[in-house]
Amino acid sequence: DQFTTPPPNSVTGTSFAGRIFLVDKDNGDVKYSDVGFFGQFRATNSFNAYSDVVALVNSGDRLFVIGETSTEVLYSSANGIALLEQDIENGSAWGRSFVPVGDGAIFGLWKRGFGYFDGVTHKFVNAPYFIQKEYMDNVDFTHSAIVAGDWYLLSIRRLATSKSTHNNIILMYHMKTDGWYIVEDSLNDIHFWNEEILGAGSGLHILFRGSTYPVSRIKTAGFTPSSVSQQFTISDVKILMEPSSNSTYDITIGGEERRNIDVGQGISHPVKNAMGVKINAILEPHWNHAAEDWDEGQEWLAPGDFWSNPQLDKPVTGFHHIIDVSFPSGFPVKVKGFAATFSNPQRGTKQKGKP
Repeated sequence: DQFTTPPPNSVTGTSFAGRIFLVDKDNGDVKYSDVGFFGQFRATNSFNAYSDVVALVNSGDRLFVIGETSTEVLYSSANGIALLEQDIENGSAWGRSFVPVGDGAIFGLWKRGFGYFDGVTHKFVNAPYFIQKEYMDNVDFTHSAIVAGDWYLLSIRRLATSKSTHNNIILMYHMKTDGWYIVEDSLNDIHFWNEEILGAGSGLHILFRGSTYPVSRIKTAGFTPSSVSQQFTISDVKILMEPSSNSTYDITIGGEERRNIDVGQGISHPVKNAMGVKINAILEPHWNHAAEDWDEGQEWLAPGDFWSNPQLDKPVTGFHHIIDVSFPSGFPVKVKGFAATFSNPQRGTKQKGKP
């Protein structure tokens, strides 16, 4: 065939509908191969995007052509590649942040923020101020993005440290709970394989091993709300948590005397009780909450945070207290803080034990 040409010079491409799609570095057009012949291109196999293309994302029966100020959706028809939808108001500067999330939809960082797009409707997600201000507005380079189950992961390099050639942050977004997390890591490319998240830097590293969580234990060194010359009684303890698992944990509260201890249990994710009835957990305020205008300083809380209130046998009196919590293996645990109710302050003198 005398009308065929070799592939164009390109750094952005993907496969779709039995063809290879490449963004031509010389003129910015999207060039695509003949069906089944990945190295066979021709002048007629070309699509002129509305704006400079930053990403090509295959999502089932459609191909998203994401430009700096626009997004267009292509599909494969009986007559070849055709335009399905065109949005000239929403684009992106971070092409490598986009991933397919199901048949016919994508997710990534648009100029208006992180969000979904199905070719017709944009649905943007809430991002706390520390994501928006520190990690979205100051992004220098996005290297790699993946979806692993319900998690979206994006490795980026911040402007403040762009003198480094490596990425330094991995953003994690949980699509079901709308929660954001920040992992400091210098890995560049990340990939989800065999229930594990792999990262490539100077070598190959495993970032996450599925559900193989070990036993988690948090033990305070001892604390008191006032002077150690007073005895206080702990009558109630709450644990501020994110709803990450549904498991029973053990808690022990002790004073300075070994015999003065209390034990109890709690549920780390009170979504439903044993009968399947939804429990109304005490939710904490969070950034951009729709119902209330919370005071400043609450932004570190995330939607869905709750106080887990374990059932204790008895109050514990002492000059200082130790809280020891053990979570079972096999479950993710995210604890943010403790709250204790102190009562009945009494002045006293510590008794030294006999040798």
